[in-house]
Amino acid sequence: LWLALEDATVVNGCLWAIPGSQKNGLVRRFIRGEDGVTFDRPSPAYDPKDFVPIEVKAGSLIVICGDLIHQSFENQSLKSRHAYSLHVVDTDGCKWAPDNLIRRKVAPEPIYVS
Repeated sequence: LWLALEDATVVNGCLWAIPGSQKNGLVRRFIRGEDGVTFDRPSPAYDPKDFVPIEVKAGSLIVICGDLIHQSFENQSLKSRHAYSLHVVDTDGCKWAPDNLIRRKVAPEPIYVS
């Protein structure tokens, strides 16, 4: 989830994505190691023409599948572009890889029981 706290434009660094790229599955992932967080492999080469800007007004919520190829660029304006980014995962029966970026040291408490 990506919540725009301010307008996000091409000039101030909005998100860009390749439409439909999530259908190809996970290309690479962040891993956590002793030296911090890195990617598990180099980025494939993407044609810049395949990316489309996702310009939004403040208060807009963008829901992004983790497999969607997306990026943003440096803010070229004098205006800020603050946003909240939240990673949401279903932890029911989830077994974290030892090098997963968002792994937990303890199991989360359930919000509800069904």
